[in-house]
Amino acid sequence: MKNGKRLFIAIHLPDSIRQELASVSSFFQHPAVRWAQEQNLHITLHFIGQTSLRDIPKIIEKISSISSATKSFRLKMDTFRIIRKYRRPVMIWACLQESSEFKQLAMQFQKILPGDDKAPLPHITLARIKNGKTLKIPLFPEMKNSEWEVKEIELMESAFGNSAPVYKTAAKFGLK
Repeated sequence: MKNGKRLFIAIHLPDSIRQELASVSSFFQHPAVRWAQEQNLHITLHFIGQTSLRDIPKIIEKISSISSATKSFRLKMDTFRIIRKYRRPVMIWACLQESSEFKQLAMQFQKILPGDDKAPLPHITLARIKNGKTLKIPLFPEMKNSEWEVKEIELMESAFGNSAPVYKTAAKFGLK
């Protein structure tokens, strides 16, 4: 779509958690594994997708309405997980413990915004794996700084750079 933006709603990670997650890449280096850049680590709350510029103010208004009525909540890291497709590893995720507040907020956005309608699963994509058929994946360390309070959400724009996506914050919304 010309004159549009690829949008999603995200939860920004505290610096301490982002740094700890980024350090996981030092435990495992392989040519088939492309680690996400530290500044790109986030939790997607709702993927909106390609959006025309004229629709963005309406989307911002809807996000603002929901976020201003939503109490802050806590999230806690759980475990690392290898995501497989046809038995081949394709991604490495940092998963979070189930959160009814996260799920409820994600479902509210699904009801009123275009985009993804998959069941919300809080996670952070740490790496993508290409041609990793015979890849032996090690055990990852336990998280130390694993819990935080979510006080705001962000409308993010993603663009594709030369080697990695580039994410920009389009708007921030405080939770009550």
